[in-house]
Amino acid sequence: MAQEAKLQWENCKTLTQLQHQLTDVFKEITPEMFASVTFYDFLLETLFIAAS
Repeated sequence: MAQEAKLQWENCKTLTQLQHQLTDVFKEITPEMFASVTFYDFLLETLFIAAS
């Protein structure tokens, strides 16, 4: 993922710098990207509930 590459070697000296970096990355994330990242956990939780 390109966002990971952007942050891989970042060294933020303050929490504010980190917040700004993350905000910039999050602004670039599309709904499709977000869904692809979160779907796996959603699926596992659904399967766990169904099996209970």
